[in-house]
Amino acid sequence: MHDTPTANVRGEVGLVFQQARLQLQRPTVAREISEVAGLDRTDHRYVAAVLKRVGLSVDLAVRPIDQLSGGEMRRVAIAAQLSRAPRVLVLDEPLAGLDTAGRHELISILVYLRTVEHVTIIVISHDLHGMEEVCSRTVVLEDGTVVDDGTKAVA
Repeated sequence: MHDTPTANVRGEVGLVFQQARLQLQRPTVAREISEVAGLDRTDHRYVAAVLKRVGLSVDLAVRPIDQLSGGEMRRVAIAAQLSRAPRVLVLDEPLAGLDTAGRHELISILVYLRTVEHVTIIVISHDLHGMEEVCSRTVVLEDGTVVDDGTKAVA
C-alpha cells in the first residue's frame, strides 16, 4: 500500500458511517455481507463467521435490514466492511445512540479487532468516553485545527 496509487488499492480501508442504515444497501444481512465481500452468491457459512466476529447471532443473516435495531445495523455495517479484510477500519461516531451495554459491547469488539486481529482502528468522534481502550492515540481538533496531537512533550 505504501507506494501504490490509491486508485489501485481496494478493500484496504473500510468506512462505517455514523448512520449505518445509509450504507446498508441490500435487503437482508446475508446479502449485504456477501455482496460487499464481492461474493457471487450468498455464502451462509461465511456470513455466519463474519457475524460472529462482531458479536451477532447467525440468526440475523436472514433478517431484512429494516428490521434491525440501530446497534445491530452498526454491527452489520462493520461486519460487511470486515468481510473485505481491511487493514484500516474508519468509524464515524461509532458509539452514537448506543445504550451503556451496547457501548461496552462495541468497544470490546473494536479492542479485539485492534489487539488480536491487528486491524488499525480510526475513530472520528465527539464522544471520547471509552475510546481510550480502543485507540492508542487521540488527536483533538477544534475549529479544524489540531489542538492536541497525542504526543507528549519531552523535557
